[in-house]
Amino acid sequence: MNDALIEAIKNESTEEISAAILQTEFLCIDVSDGDQEDTSALVMELGNFPAIVGFTSEDHAGTFAEYFKDVPLDENDELKCFTVSGREFLTSLPRQFGLAINLETEHEIVFEPKFTRALKKAAH
Repeated sequence: MNDALIEAIKNESTEEISAAILQTEFLCIDVSDGDQEDTSALVMELGNFPAIVGFTSEDHAGTFAEYFKDVPLDENDELKCFTVSGREFLTSLPRQFGLAINLETEHEIVFEPKFTRALKKAAH
């Protein structure tokens, strides 16, 4: 995970966390049908809210895939992922969704919908 994001979380600063997310690229697991040209990111129900799942490295995505054997693989048995900018990852998020970054890793971060709305507001 990038140092700016780690530092921003330690500082508990919404503005710094938002800025760090905007400067980060995220890997999302593609759950779309192979017939489609569009991609669709993995969404998981965490507690009482849905969250878009993203990773800050291929290693983190691989660790997640070890825990969840049902994640889709491509024709080469590789994890199907696509890269999105931090801006797209944050600002395209529906209002009722949270963010789940690096699930099942030592760098796991989960933001509830209320906090993601504050992050989106800080991004503008």
